[in-house]
Amino acid sequence: MPKGNSPRSQKELIGKLETIRVLASDCLTLLSQHQFRLGNPQARRTERPPSSTISPHFESNARAFVKRYAKGLSGPKKFVLVLAYLTKGDIHKGFIREFRG
Repeated sequence: MPKGNSPRSQKELIGKLETIRVLASDCLTLLSQHQFRLGNPQARRTERPPSSTISPHFESNARAFVKRYAKGLSGPKKFVLVLAYLTKGDIHKGFIREFRG
């Protein structure tokens, strides 16, 4: 195996780099023409009514209540949902009164 830069290895290297440049240019052209989304766009959609129109039914049991209203919520939001169920939506119930002074 020859050491150093021979004219043959330089030509091969230049040819391969030119191929890489052409492929990268083609990829950038394709990306500028199309907008790609990562993942499944339908998997991200959650069917839930807007927050302003929710009138929860506190008469159902806790499991049914959470199952109905917790779709698409994160952990902290689910926790708040459980608190809302326990207080039946009354924000003046429980320990909140104790901290008001």
